[in-house]
Amino acid sequence: MPSMRMFNRRWAVGSDDFVFPAITEALIRSIWFILTICFYAIRSPETCEYRSSLTFYVVFILVHNVVLIAHSLYMAYVSSQGSIFNAIPRRLMPKLLYMRCIFFVFDVILAVVGASLASQAVSSGSCNRLFLLFIQILVVASWLMLAGTLLSLWLMFDPLGRLHHDDMRVAHMAHLVWRLRLQRAFCCFSSNDRSKTAIQDAAEVFTFFFEDVDLVFTDIFAGLLLLADSRENQLRPLSIRADDQSVAPTWMNMRLAARFMEFSLGVYGWPHYVCSSPWILRPLFKLLSQLRCCYQCRCDSVLVIRDNCCLCNAVAFMLHTNIVEADLFYVNYHNEVWETPFIACVDHCTRNIVVAIRGSFSLRDALTDLCIMEDCLELTTEGTFVNTDMPTKSYVHRGILKSARYVCDKLIGENVLGDLFVLHPDYGLVVTGHSLGASVASVVCLLLHSTYPSVRCFAFAPLGCVVDEPTSQYMKKFVCTLVVGDDFACRLSYHSLLHLKALIREALERCNRPKYELLVRGCFRWLFTSRHDRYNEIMDDEASICTLQASSTHTSPSLTDRLTAKSKPSYSTSETIGNGQRSRMKLCCPGRIYHLVRTCPWDGSFTVRSSEAEDFGEIHLSNSMITDHFPQSMMKALRSLSLVSHL
Repeated sequence: MPSMRMFNRRWAVGSDDFVFPAITEALIRSIWFILTICFYAIRSPETCEYRSSLTFYVVFILVHNVVLIAHSLYMAYVSSQGSIFNAIPRRLMPKLLYMRCIFFVFDVILAVVGASLASQAVSSGSCNRLFLLFIQILVVASWLMLAGTLLSLWLMFDPLGRLHHDDMRVAHMAHLVWRLRLQRAFCCFSSNDRSKTAIQDAAEVFTFFFEDVDLVFTDIFAGLLLLADSRENQLRPLSIRADDQSVAPTWMNMRLAARFMEFSLGVYGWPHYVCSSPWILRPLFKLLSQLRCCYQCRCDSVLVIRDNCCLCNAVAFMLHTNIVEADLFYVNYHNEVWETPFIACVDHCTRNIVVAIRGSFSLRDALTDLCIMEDCLELTTEGTFVNTDMPTKSYVHRGILKSARYVCDKLIGENVLGDLFVLHPDYGLVVTGHSLGASVASVVCLLLHSTYPSVRCFAFAPLGCVVDEPTSQYMKKFVCTLVVGDDFACRLSYHSLLHLKALIREALERCNRPKYELLVRGCFRWLFTSRHDRYNEIMDDEASICTLQASSTHTSPSLTDRLTAKSKPSYSTSETIGNGQRSRMKLCCPGRIYHLVRTCPWDGSFTVRSSEAEDFGEIHLSNSMITDHFPQSMMKALRSLSLVSHL
């Protein structure tokens, strides 16, 4: 529901969010009550000098706990009434919370008095040690309950609670709040000008996105569970497109994709290599056997930047890709905001010079991902193109564009590619990466295409907001993008999040079930029920519905038509966003996209579907939406399809 108002301010909590906290408090205080009675009956303070005071303290705690147990249970009952947008049955919640504030004062008094009595009893030395330990435990429990209450207040506090949505100061204050939150989240690295600018950009995006949202976190989570379990999400129709394999370049095949995915995996470094096998000790010992501690790179050997003294990352890369040290040419593990690690090497198996760019693997990379504001790339002024069939301007994800320029500056400025082509003039050039590395690799390929017309890119699971649509169409000639299953990152863009926000709000408005029921049932089904079972259950329901409709009318719409209609919100998302959001350029995945879809979840078989960027404009909620983005999932899919010679 909309945020609850108390003490003349808005809080980051709804009146239906107290079911589980109230039940938890009632359970804790019930255990506390029972243990206190049992221990006091066994160890009464018969010879203690402060017997009467301690007895009164224990009795007061028992009475206080009984009252709070009853109050918590009633508060849980009231909070469970109604639905998310129907708060009328919960109109007593503010009054119950005001009463809880009074009880909090008694909690403070009991904690202070208990600490004082315990100190006096210890100093007197006339009380039994076990009884004193019992009193001290009661005092500690009182202070822990106080700490829990204060922590809850801190979590529920909304810094913008005193401002109304129509207040002119809301946008400025919201931007300030988001900037401070991001500064605390990314406080582990230096606050240079680059980091400050990136945090400012990310704060602006969060401010625009949440400027009209009057939902608390649990509302959004319940809406996601509601959408994920809906028929529209479970039975979403797959886009079937004409077979265009005849026009696809011959180099876009699974054998090459699987090979270059090894480079994209290897550039993640030694932590990923050690964890790449369920038997961690085996790759660990293999890595240790290849290390050379305090190794100094000679000027005529591999140029290694920012790796550790044992070259753990470089060695892990060689073990991943099965290349030798002589094939390594440039290893750069310098990592900063907008500066992504990458490796330039030679692959004699495919006769290519390979530039592998690392994906998101640090908080600096995450901040680069968050800079989703688009920048205009003036292609003619940058001197990257002379072709006439490409747009003169491109709009590119800001963080990705800056990272791509950094990689290009290193490759061109330090003559890495020039030296490699002198050594191997008949080799091709391939840029590859996974996740953020795939996004950066595609833009690097775009920037290098005029200088190296034969450059190619294998982009594995890039972000869904890399370039604009005209540029993506042009990049089909030299960029091959591969997506596994329901990978959320490839569907993640500002506009897809806006669409998801609109769907969440509409689903919550249509739902008349209480929030606690949505959370319990949704979590249980997604943790303990497979997607296949949910799919069969929904199909049985759809079959019965279609049978009833067929008996009453002969003109009922098809299931696909109904799902397509229901998947769109009943109101335009532009009605719920601000002017700053409407003017944003829509970005999408780059190049020619191939979707690797599971044909059978039991044997791990996949099929390849040719897709367009518009097919990844909506986020699909499923159990595998996160795991499908992992590089292991991509590698598994590519290996299962490696026998296919052409996409």
